[in-house]
Amino acid sequence: EIFLSLCALVFLVVFTYEGGLIALRATDRSPILQLPRTLWYMILPISGAIMIGYTIRDLIRFFLGQPPN
Repeated sequence: EIFLSLCALVFLVVFTYEGGLIALRATDRSPILQLPRTLWYMILPISGAIMIGYTIRDLIRFFLGQPPN
């Protein structure tokens, strides 16, 4: 379980970092709504950060001997 959580953590860090880069590089606007695409792509680093938090929480619970949710 530790190995899988650490692998997930590494993946999520890369996902969050690269998602942030994609969001910052998106400079165009949507054709109909004229909203910046940066707003759409910002969900990538936001969701990555949330998943990193849950993975760290699960690792802490594992080391403390508490059952995972």
